[in-house]
Amino acid sequence: MNKYKIKIVESKQILNEASFSTAGIGMKVIETDENVQFIIYHVGKDFLNTERATVAGSIGMNRTDKPCMPDTFEVNSIYTAPHVRSSGLGSFLYAVAFYYTGINGDGLTSDHRAGTKLIASNKWKNIAKDPDYVERATDRGNTKFDYDGSTPDPNDDCDNGSGFDDDGVVATDHSYNRKSFKKTEPLYLALRKKHKKYEGMLKNNIGFNDDLEAQAGQGFNDAYDKADE
Repeated sequence: MNKYKIKIVESKQILNEASFSTAGIGMKVIETDENVQFIIYHVGKDFLNTERATVAGSIGMNRTDKPCMPDTFEVNSIYTAPHVRSSGLGSFLYAVAFYYTGINGDGLTSDHRAGTKLIASNKWKNIAKDPDYVERATDRGNTKFDYDGSTPDPNDDCDNGSGFDDDGVVATDHSYNRKSFKKTEPLYLALRKKHKKYEGMLKNNIGFNDDLEAQAGQGFNDAYDKADE
């Protein structure tokens, strides 16, 4: 497969939305009632012959077990492939997740089942500082998760995770929304459209999609293991 280079340009703002050409890039979205995964990939000139693409990164999320300012999704996986690290793709993946939850009236938080690695934990610290993100609140006005039933409000109850990041706590105690999706929306829609186009070009799009999922799963596992090194 031809070597690919993704080019993403970001502003100096902490998590401003990335912009890039969608040429050769697609995004597969896997949706169930409880889980959503976004897989961003690129195709080469030999795509029609190989019927394979190269995954650049993915982000997965699931609905929280407890209310956690209902309804809220927690990020359960995110990674970018080595050849696109430091390109800004990771920030774009978060932007995609915030766009999806935002348009559906939901919030987004860190992993409260198994905890968060240090690099992802830092991302949530940046989100907390960025004025483009707002903490969601319950009907009673509570914005911070309650891990031990210390408040009478059932809607702020949340799991504190069975594992923790390197700081010894979950990455954030809040559910967030993003204020603006002005740049994310056209890219999100364009990349989903490109995926349908690529599927339509192949005789075996089932194999194509299965391979994307397998690459994304292996890529995350490899990145997660290296984070402990």
